[in-house]
Amino acid sequence: MGLRRVIVLAAAVAVSSFVVPVADAAVGARPPVVWLRGEGNFTPAHRSVQSIDRIVVHVTEGSFWGSVRWLRNPRAHASSHYIVSRNGRIIQLVHLSDIAWHAGNWPTNEQSVGIEHEGYTYGPLGFTDAQYHSSARLAAWIAHVAV
Repeated sequence: MGLRRVIVLAAAVAVSSFVVPVADAAVGARPPVVWLRGEGNFTPAHRSVQSIDRIVVHVTEGSFWGSVRWLRNPRAHASSHYIVSRNGRIIQLVHLSDIAWHAGNWPTNEQSVGIEHEGYTYGPLGFTDAQYHSSARLAAWIAHVAV
């Protein structure tokens, strides 16, 4: 599935939950991101952003800070480029030029960006509007810089 198709799907899901005001939907605007570099749970790659052709969306199946700590822990043998909290905060753990270990499939990891979302797949709380909004803005920004 191409990056543009993933973005369209992510946008459709986001729009089904809320409408983004036009003033807040600046094309190419990078959403606010806090950088917390992972502790080696990634492969240094120096890949170009243009080599990214997909975004893999995940659910942490846990709390926000617990997931951040785990994905920074070398024992995890897993990572993600970003984690989006229920309140819409975005933490970046792996630089886009490096390969995160998130998809369970090396060729997919090589060409993708992983975005984790705090929560539980079958949790009663679902996902928040703030989370959808931040995730959609992040995915749109990645798609913008990857073309």
